[in-house]
Amino acid sequence: DNDPPTFTGVTPECFGTGIDEFLQLTNGPGFDSHNFSLILAKTFDEGIFTENGSVNVNFGYAFSDAEQTINFRSSTAGSTFDGTAVFDPQSPAISQSGFETRHNFTVTMNFREEFFEDYTTSLGIFFRASEGRPYSLTFNQDGDLQDDLDLPTFRDPSAAEENVLAYIPTGVNDPFLSPQSNPIAVQQFLDAINSNSGIVSNLSCDFTPGQPIERNSCRNSWFFDMDVRLSQELPFIGSLTGVKEDRLEVFMDIDNFLNMLDSGWNTRRALGGFDGRVALLDASFDDDGLFILDNFNPNAAQANTFESNTAWRIQFGARYEF
Repeated sequence: DNDPPTFTGVTPECFGTGIDEFLQLTNGPGFDSHNFSLILAKTFDEGIFTENGSVNVNFGYAFSDAEQTINFRSSTAGSTFDGTAVFDPQSPAISQSGFETRHNFTVTMNFREEFFEDYTTSLGIFFRASEGRPYSLTFNQDGDLQDDLDLPTFRDPSAAEENVLAYIPTGVNDPFLSPQSNPIAVQQFLDAINSNSGIVSNLSCDFTPGQPIERNSCRNSWFFDMDVRLSQELPFIGSLTGVKEDRLEVFMDIDNFLNMLDSGWNTRRALGGFDGRVALLDASFDDDGLFILDNFNPNAAQANTFESNTAWRIQFGARYEF
């Protein structure tokens, strides 16, 4: 039987016990993952400026279309269950994987020249362009939402919040919205997800008005990265004195090179945090089972900046060969 379990005789005393959830694991529906990668490489025997140089070019592309049922971002069953954004937690639907990078392009180039005989001058460039990972749009639940025992969609109050997939209204007069909803907050929410808001402008979600949004149907922005290495070989004491063959290679590595050119470039930002969830509205139900939506929070859509993938750095070094 693939139907989720049904509980009878549930009373308010069943809630507020201080116990989190009793979890029963069952087999879920199957899902698919498809991956494709391509690498093209070419070496040219001469440099751009010198005959003894060379040019190496490598192009790579990887495609991933991965699905999942549960959002496996935590280490225990309880936190994994709470961290999965669903509309019906007893029957989670298949969704895109939160770890999916749909498109990933890489280009590496190495230019080698011999401006001085037997001593190499090299310039290496690495470039990467990656589509952002998915995240989910959810409701921020309040206590009233948890107390409605006729709607098994929501969980015990001790469970995690922000784990219920958002219902997307057709407008402020949507028939599933309670008269108690805040029309200003609803309109701000609709403007945000339709990219019509000056306050929130970085949301990118696929949805159908009048239905709950699917998990991981929002996607973060593309990320562009470029690293550079410049190196030069030089004769050292042994070679200069004729005692033995030796050389010194001095080099400079620039990490996140684009960010050094412009502080707005090579910036990696992502919405959703650890669990991949963004909650812009508070939600509860009225006595008729209609959504009460209120308290639009644009700060929930402020992307986190990954400093290690963004800030530029320069490293100088030397290597002695003998």
